[in-house]
Amino acid sequence: MDDPEREFHTGESYPVSARSRVTSSRYTESKLTKEGELVEVEKLKEWKVLEIRIGDHEFTESAEDIQYIIDHFLLPDPRDVASRFPDDMASMLAILDSIEANHEWKFRTFQREDLARLLLKHGGLLSWEQGLGKTLGGLAFARASVQLGAEDKALFIVPQDLVPQWQRECRRFFNRELTVIRDIPQARWARNYLRDVKSGWFITYYEALSRNGRAFQLLPHQSYLHPNPRAGQDVYDREKDDYVKAPDYILLDSSEFCPQCGEPAQHGKWYPSRGICEACSYRHIKLKVKAAYSQLTTVFKRGTVIIDEGTKIKSNDSLMSLSVRGIRARFKLLLTGTPIKNYIPDAFWLLWWALGNRSVKFPFDYTGGYMKFAKEFAVSEYTLDDDGRKNSSGRILPEVTNLSILWRLLCSSIIRRRKEETGEELVPRKLVPVICPLGTEQLRMYQDWLDGFATYFIETHPDLPICSYPNLVERSSAILGQLWKLEFSSVLPESEPDGYYPRGSNWTPSNLKVLELAEEHAKAGDKVLIGSSLMAYGPWVAKQLTNKGVKAVHITEENDGKYQTKSPSKRAAVVEAFRNDGASVLCASVYSMQLGHNLDTANVVILRGLPWDYSTYDQFVARVHRLTSRRPVTIYIVMSESTVDTRKWELINQKGAAAQLALDGMLYSQDEERIDLQQVLDELKEKGISAESTISEEQIRFQWQSSEIKDRVKDDEWSVADTSSANQLSLF
Repeated sequence: MDDPEREFHTGESYPVSARSRVTSSRYTESKLTKEGELVEVEKLKEWKVLEIRIGDHEFTESAEDIQYIIDHFLLPDPRDVASRFPDDMASMLAILDSIEANHEWKFRTFQREDLARLLLKHGGLLSWEQGLGKTLGGLAFARASVQLGAEDKALFIVPQDLVPQWQRECRRFFNRELTVIRDIPQARWARNYLRDVKSGWFITYYEALSRNGRAFQLLPHQSYLHPNPRAGQDVYDREKDDYVKAPDYILLDSSEFCPQCGEPAQHGKWYPSRGICEACSYRHIKLKVKAAYSQLTTVFKRGTVIIDEGTKIKSNDSLMSLSVRGIRARFKLLLTGTPIKNYIPDAFWLLWWALGNRSVKFPFDYTGGYMKFAKEFAVSEYTLDDDGRKNSSGRILPEVTNLSILWRLLCSSIIRRRKEETGEELVPRKLVPVICPLGTEQLRMYQDWLDGFATYFIETHPDLPICSYPNLVERSSAILGQLWKLEFSSVLPESEPDGYYPRGSNWTPSNLKVLELAEEHAKAGDKVLIGSSLMAYGPWVAKQLTNKGVKAVHITEENDGKYQTKSPSKRAAVVEAFRNDGASVLCASVYSMQLGHNLDTANVVILRGLPWDYSTYDQFVARVHRLTSRRPVTIYIVMSESTVDTRKWELINQKGAAAQLALDGMLYSQDEERIDLQQVLDELKEKGISAESTISEEQIRFQWQSSEIKDRVKDDEWSVADTSSANQLSLF
């Protein structure tokens, strides 16, 4: 289309070029001094953008410029892999069809298409959203890779509590057993077995690969005589105030100098804590036993390796990441519903493992590639000195940039699909916020912690330097723990650990509503998942429901008076009991059950104690609302009125729209706004809470524990009253 103003004419061709360039902006930000005063600090933000030149005119990757280019120019269609290689794609689909023919199930249309694309590329990242069948996808990929020339040996690396789920799904779909590798002897046995048999599917978990059996002991550090490089030279002796001949040997300590070559630690080549000298290759090590990964590094190099919940290897130097990165395979598939969220560098090692080192797909090297990747696609922030110069190394922000280049890098490597894009029918999901009044004791406890946290902190931590500045304690209360005190007061008052202010009772109106909802749904034949931000919540709720004849289980255990999540193996057994063995209610922390678990047999979710971030909330709910769900899902968000609960819910709703992944075609320059928790606290204090409608905890306890359980769903009593306009439940 003509544009005379820019001298673009229909029928003409124009040279095109594109490059990334660095752009920046300066701004000021408030910083808190130790006196509790706010001062303005100048900062610089840098990021990369795509610069497109057509003829003599420059464009950017803004929506307006891209639309202009689409409207005015005839653009070549790069096509996708299916249209560029139709014969190869047909071969991949035929392989999947043959797998279906040998079993009594069918792939869904999107599963068949997406797996064919990954098979054509011999791997990549399968990033279906939660509940779309990544387990089946991984198993089918391993099976199909054999028909593409891989040896029939596969290793599945999954979180420990998902091992039973993978074994169950493997038996269900392929009638095949997954042999578990839990330690070094079992890994050694698997290595020897596969050398002879050349066939077998094994499953292991991250801790087994990286920690179980690992041992490391240094030799004792001690002083030793080392040849003096200045022997015989005249050196100045301070005690004698004269020059003397240097001795032939000097006394050194191995905690500071290499015992073999004398290399000092300060030069950066002698590492006393690791017992390694890079200058002379000396090892000051008594015992070193590598974990199971060392037995498996090349066992599957002609086979297939599948990683589930691949974000566990995102760290640069964690044992989990280092161990998995050492395992080679001909076909590699990494499964994760959230490969990229806030910090784009978190995706580096996922991509590196799945796509290869300095490969055509991923042109970044093991050494130095991480920082190069971060500079390309992350936004960095620097503090400026008085002369406007950078005086810090900078920090990476939760923002993604250089979007067009990023998409071009990832488009051939990642299969991403959300539930709404599958073409499959999903069961409806109903969201029901529940607003409850406060208990009388609960209000008093909440008010104490809201107004008196600084007093508590200064009195209980008098030796901390910050306590010399009361204003600073007040202004830093969010990071010092006040929000957790408010969380205890709102969710489970008796579990607050310090007892500086008198604790309230757990029998709050909101907890009663959780129990009533769970009992009502369980007795109606529903399966109920209850989630909380506090680990102590699950045991308390499960106990009350069990006393009423409702079979409830939880994944928490008490150790020395402190609650902790059960080990992965015990947790898996509890989840299995909920899925198949008759338990009607499962109580869990929202953080411990947010990844991988398939709880599609449940149809009710009750959240009491929300997380601060949308992702954790969404992941928890996705355990139940899945493609395989058969019944409509109801989600209750139970909150105490005017507390931190309702503020969290506001933030989650605000952030939900912006929590898109970088792969969804809707990437925002900033994924989620950073939450200023101190501002949240200030708002809570300024707003205050009303004491007009509190209810006695003793009355609530009696109502629940009474032997005569009455139906409370009446207009003139506490009821589940739909206000339609806000679709909220109310206790009053």
